[in-house]
Amino acid sequence: MSEQIPKRTPEGLMAGNSVRWSMSARAYGQARNPEDGWVMTYELRNPDATITITGADGGDSRHLFSLTPAVTDAYPPGLYQYAATVSDGVDKFGIETGQMLIEDNFATTGEVDKRTWAQRALEWVEKTLLEKSMRDESGHSIEGRSLTREALETLTDWRDSLRAEVAREKQAALIRQGKPTRNRVLAAF
Repeated sequence: MSEQIPKRTPEGLMAGNSVRWSMSARAYGQARNPEDGWVMTYELRNPDATITITGADGGDSRHLFSLTPAVTDAYPPGLYQYAATVSDGVDKFGIETGQMLIEDNFATTGEVDKRTWAQRALEWVEKTLLEKSMRDESGHSIEGRSLTREALETLTDWRDSLRAEVAREKQAALIRQGKPTRNRVLAAF
């Protein structure tokens, strides 16, 4: 059985893993195929890094991107904006833009907190609310911060917002992994 190579840009990848995908390119109503001398390139950027990925002729008029574990292991983790372009050395056309998440290589990363900011903030807020619930004061201090009843109401609102954000992050991760989500779409006819 031959490998099924995705025919779209991946939403993310994990450093240290192999990644493959292929793309067709059309600009101004014409195909921009590798066999005609067109080369597709992805430029990924975030505030800390720039990554360039160049495709090859994948056959069937498609541009093939095949990244080895050694190549992806060098990619700094983070959320990147990308632009895919094709060029024949004279002309250059934009094909696609979007975002790509590069995750750490878990095999080589030491003890690092892998939680998102929202997950860490949610833990802090819930800890603060739990400690307050065990006290019967109108105000108190935790880790050098003073909190009043009004601040606690704000924390409760923030907790609810963070819970929703963490749920969205988990759902997005399931979608990236191709796993089913708990969302249901109900329809009646």
